[in-house]
Amino acid sequence: MLLGGTADLPALQGSSLVLRDGGGRDYATLVAEPGAGTALTLRDGEGRSRLSLRVGADGTPLIALADERGRDRVEVSFLDEATPRIVLRDGNDVERAKLLLMPEGSPLLYLKDERGTNRVELVSLWTGLNGLVVFDDQKRPRCIVSATPDRETAIRFADANGVVRLQAGLDDEGAPSMLASDAEGRERWSPLPAGSP
Repeated sequence: MLLGGTADLPALQGSSLVLRDGGGRDYATLVAEPGAGTALTLRDGEGRSRLSLRVGADGTPLIALADERGRDRVEVSFLDEATPRIVLRDGNDVERAKLLLMPEGSPLLYLKDERGTNRVELVSLWTGLNGLVVFDDQKRPRCIVSATPDRETAIRFADANGVVRLQAGLDDEGAPSMLASDAEGRERWSPLPAGSP
C-alpha cells in the first residue's frame, strides 16, 4: 500500500526529493528552498513538466498545468489571500482569459486578444449590478451593457473618444427609451421619450 503504514517509515531529510522510473527518468520532483517556498513538479513519460504545485515563501499557493512544450497554460492561484483567480494562456504564453472572485463575492471575467489586451469584461457585482463591457484594441470601452437591481437595462455605444453616441434601454416597468448624441455628448435625437409606453 503506497500511503499505508507511513508512520513506520523514516523521515526523509534534505531540500529535494526525486522519483525516477527503472530507466532513470524523473517523474516527480519535490523541492523546498528557504526563502523560495516549496514546489512539487510532475512530469510525463517524456520527462516534460506538466503539473506544478507550489507554495511561495509568503505562503501563496499556485497550481500550474503545462502543455507538451512546458509552457504554463492554466494557472490557479490567489491574487491576494481573499481573491482566488484562474488564468488561461495561449501557446505563445499570452494571457487570454482571467477569472477573479472578489472578496465580497463578485465574479469578474476578462477576455483578451492575442496581444493580451482586455477586449471584454463581464461582472456580476454583489450590489446586484450586472454588466458587460467591450473594448477596442486601444483599450477604450465601445459597448456597455448593464442591468441594475431595480430591473433597468441599458446598452450604450461609445465612439473612439469615449463619448456615448447611442443608448437604448428599458426602465423598471419595461418602457423603452433611446437617445443619440453628437461628438460632444449633446442630445441630438430621441425617438422614444423616456417612460413612453
